[in-house]
Amino acid sequence: MQNFKLFLALMTAVAILLTMFGCSSSKKKTENTTNDKAEEERNNDSYTRSLSVITDMVHDNPGEDPWVTQYDDCGFLSGRGYTGKVFFLSEAAQLAIDWQEYDKDVFPKNSVSYNWVKRKKAELHQKYGEAKESGLKVYFMMDFISLPTKMKTLYGNDIMTGGKIDINKPKTQEIIKEMMREIFTEFTELDGFYLRYGESYVGYYSPYHFGNNPIAVSGTKAADHTTLLKLFREEVCEKYGKDVIYRTWSTEVGENSFTTSKNLYLQITDAVEPHENLYIAVKHTAGDFWRNYTFNQTIGIGKHQQIIEIQCSREYEGKGAYPNYIAGGVINGFPEYKWQMNASQNKSLRDVVNCENSLVVGIWTWSRGGGWGGPYTNGTQNPNGDELWSDLNAYVLTQWAKDTSKTDTYLVKCYAKDILGMNETDAENFVRLAELSADAVLYGIGTNSSPVLNQLWTRDASVNRDNFVANANTIFKNKKGDLYPKLEERRKAVQLYEQMMEIADSFDDSLQKKDYITITTRYGYYFFSICERMYTAAISYLEYNHNGTHTPAEINAIIDEAYDLLAAWEKLYADEPMCPTLYNRSDFTTILEQYRCVDVGSAENLAAHKKVTVNHEHNAFKASYATDGNHDNTDKDNPARWNAGNIANTECWIYVDLGEAKEFNRLLLYWNLKNSPKGYEILVSDDAQNWSSVITLSPGLINSNDTKSYIQQVDFDTQTARYVKIYVSAENRVSDTYNWVSLVEFEVYNVT
Repeated sequence: MQNFKLFLALMTAVAILLTMFGCSSSKKKTENTTNDKAEEERNNDSYTRSLSVITDMVHDNPGEDPWVTQYDDCGFLSGRGYTGKVFFLSEAAQLAIDWQEYDKDVFPKNSVSYNWVKRKKAELHQKYGEAKESGLKVYFMMDFISLPTKMKTLYGNDIMTGGKIDINKPKTQEIIKEMMREIFTEFTELDGFYLRYGESYVGYYSPYHFGNNPIAVSGTKAADHTTLLKLFREEVCEKYGKDVIYRTWSTEVGENSFTTSKNLYLQITDAVEPHENLYIAVKHTAGDFWRNYTFNQTIGIGKHQQIIEIQCSREYEGKGAYPNYIAGGVINGFPEYKWQMNASQNKSLRDVVNCENSLVVGIWTWSRGGGWGGPYTNGTQNPNGDELWSDLNAYVLTQWAKDTSKTDTYLVKCYAKDILGMNETDAENFVRLAELSADAVLYGIGTNSSPVLNQLWTRDASVNRDNFVANANTIFKNKKGDLYPKLEERRKAVQLYEQMMEIADSFDDSLQKKDYITITTRYGYYFFSICERMYTAAISYLEYNHNGTHTPAEINAIIDEAYDLLAAWEKLYADEPMCPTLYNRSDFTTILEQYRCVDVGSAENLAAHKKVTVNHEHNAFKASYATDGNHDNTDKDNPARWNAGNIANTECWIYVDLGEAKEFNRLLLYWNLKNSPKGYEILVSDDAQNWSSVITLSPGLINSNDTKSYIQQVDFDTQTARYVKIYVSAENRVSDTYNWVSLVEFEVYNVT
């Protein structure tokens, strides 16, 4: 172990001497193209380095046309200081081997599948060769485990358990060894591969391959990872002298996750001897790439070299459609870590790189992509776009990796001057804009206080209604005095984007990228403003339902303001060719209409808090909830609705006693969507014995959210009665597969 660490130290020292910046300590002055003072250029770390591995991958959306990006230009990558290119899953060498020496029946010669593999082989030789000629190391991300589909029928249970490829089968291991032999014999340009073991996207890229997660098919998680690591160490690192970068990423978090559990990480990796060609790749976040996930505590532990994965255009935070500077937080630690993490924990790349005997030898940027769909900043969907904000993050990270004595602020200014061509004043303002964007995204999407919110309320070009509602409830439950701190954060995000727009407008008109900067900053302003109005409408709605604060007119006015902002956002996209594509409009309207109120003017709800009688009542879903004035059907812990229960082929009914005979001509019925009847009848009575029918109808939407509840407004000629009943026949109880009937609120009005 000690010898291996000495080896790493020597290799790092050699890399430092060779790096173009030639910086090995924070005391050494490096020449640069700007005139900033030395103390502004450098941090005060005792140890600084030049990382030996700086690779990039363009993550295309699965199943879509590739991004149009300068990061596919190998000469550009080399010029930026990258040491290697990682080709994406669609360009993986495993798709381009023909297996002829192993089993000719896998891809019979001259078959359609054989010819497809042959074309893929020629394509990859050209792409790999271009990277090699540019002086880059050549890698691909391997969607492990993926094999030719024909092997299912050829080998069946010899390689599979329960329909999945099983790494513990001797035949499977034999095939994997043959795959490695063919890959490195055919593609001599390759320096290694990045191993992706979790999900499998191979079906998007080949009609002739299949795959699955090979972990814990028949064995245990720890044992299977150890088996794979040992196998690749022996077959690739030892036998062919090639690099294996083994990713820990999975969708799991917590103690059962190779990604985040220190115990599991050490259990797996300590069982495998280090090798100079074996690396462990770890995401810098303790989970996926989003704010409020803490810094990954598996970084810097164990005995293996590590490469840190960083997404530069975050799929949960706009994909570069608006300013979102994350490089500074990755390098120095995000501000929310101060309350999310213990003082003794590592919180940044500086903590794990600029330290004695660091195991971190490289970074792996995803310059573009991740996730699915839009927003699209350029490419075939929006060819007049740009990738400035993704490029800023990638630039700062790579330049810092080459000389970790530099401050990120200095590197942002270098980008402004050297890449964008800004003057000194504009460059300083650009730094400020970038820093403000980092805070705006935290306040607009995440939170800077406990408890954390569900970050999955927005991803790619979507806004998720259920997760939004969960966040609104969390905000509502965490009121401090007269304020909702997390709602104030949303407003602060808008204020920050207002400041950013002022900065963008102030840039010199001769700046080539000024229009793009101003358009995308305004794009972010509209997005965060719409979201702020949605959250404000939600909290106002919850207050209205719980304590009568606000009026329907006030809440609806907030919703209308959101629609005005949405229209302005859409106009920006229509008028400006460089504007990135927008989020899904229907996602916003679904949420907004969830909180729209039916305005009955000054009319009184005659049924409010009146006695209710039913023939069926299910557990905690009491009849009294139907007239308690609480319309909130989103709190799973405190459901405020009546439910008749799952009793098939049985009629059910509910009626309210108004106390005395009164005139009325409108009902507002707040149904629970999945528990709404196919049809029902409204009846009235003076004695609760003899009933007269008023109207028979089926639910009709005023506002709908597809998953929870909706309001039905029922108007009829003025009635005079004491009792009002909703009757559901046995045949009308069933809605789809549900026998339940559930009503959130039963309201009676006389509207003039």
